[in-house]
Amino acid sequence: AMILLGLGMGGVGVGTIPFALKMVPPSRGGLGIGFYFGGAALAGALFNVYMSNASKLPFSGGFVVGLFSLLVAIVALWISRSRVN
Repeated sequence: AMILLGLGMGGVGVGTIPFALKMVPPSRGGLGIGFYFGGAALAGALFNVYMSNASKLPFSGGFVVGLFSLLVAIVALWISRSRVN
């Protein structure tokens, strides 16, 4: 299971930078990479902030937050998919 998880995460990690470059015009490639790494840093910082308070959150609240986050990610991917095609 750990090997499959590693392969899956590696596949996701390898595809994100080309995706970020595809979302911006070629003349703005640096901007796309900057947004990618800036977004990753922001996500890491927010993860640390919110996870420090996660033990105080009841299970149902955590479930709702997780479900909302999943829906936001799905909508963002759907919007970007329609822009690429």
